[in-house]
Amino acid sequence: MKTYGTCISELRSSQSETRTAYLKRISPANFTKEYTFRHIEMYLILSSLLKEIISLNNLDMELYKYANDIFQKQHGIMEQGWHDSDSVTPVTPINISLFSLLEHI
Repeated sequence: MKTYGTCISELRSSQSETRTAYLKRISPANFTKEYTFRHIEMYLILSSLLKEIISLNNLDMELYKYANDIFQKQHGIMEQGWHDSDSVTPVTPINISLFSLLEHI
């Protein structure tokens, strides 16, 4: 158990030294006014783009609803026409060959 304690102690000490050396190599973050203004400017640009995307999306949704209404009306008219056509006598097709039409030209 004593050997385990010594080994763990050395491991922790080594890890601590490694972390300290790594943190010393990292340069500290320097938040200058220029960085802060650039960051704020980017945020404002992104937020204005987001507002425009939301606005255009709302317009797309309105256009979709309008087109869907038109489609539903036309679909209803066509279905009504199909139901009404049940009572109408069907038109008999005319059997004319393509060759007979070409002869008259």
